[in-house]
Amino acid sequence: MEIRQARVDDAAAVTALIDLVAQNDATLGLDRYPGGADVLRRQMEGTPKDVSTFLVAADGGAIVGYAFIGRYITPTLAHVGVLSIVVHPAHRRAGVGRRLMDEGALWAGSVGVRKLTLSVLATNAAGRALFVASGFATEAVRKGQFRIGSADVDEVLMARWLS
Repeated sequence: MEIRQARVDDAAAVTALIDLVAQNDATLGLDRYPGGADVLRRQMEGTPKDVSTFLVAADGGAIVGYAFIGRYITPTLAHVGVLSIVVHPAHRRAGVGRRLMDEGALWAGSVGVRKLTLSVLATNAAGRALFVASGFATEAVRKGQFRIGSADVDEVLMARWLS
């Protein structure tokens, strides 16, 4: 498996992965990638390299994981980055998520980010365990922030200090 920078031509595979996960296991709190591959392509092309990075985990040419790390550009928040990560269900618990996070943290540190933040559904026990094992701690819980099916689901806000 290879962790690398996503390319514009990966956009369709990345959005397909996000859509698959979103529609099949309700861990993301959405039902598809908003705007699809075209929106992701534009984001990849239009975002400065010191503001965000798009990473993929490729296994035999297939995209099996994706991470986005973006930092705020407002001076008072420029030390904070936001992490989003998705791993194909068949490739979970194989180190894909951890490797994406580690690579993302290296990028974040290289552009001056000292704190990485993320949001995870309270019902995503496996994701929360991965984040805790990677040094993230809960900072807040937003009660009933998501409505999934007929259930109100809490959103857990987590962070990891890089330095």
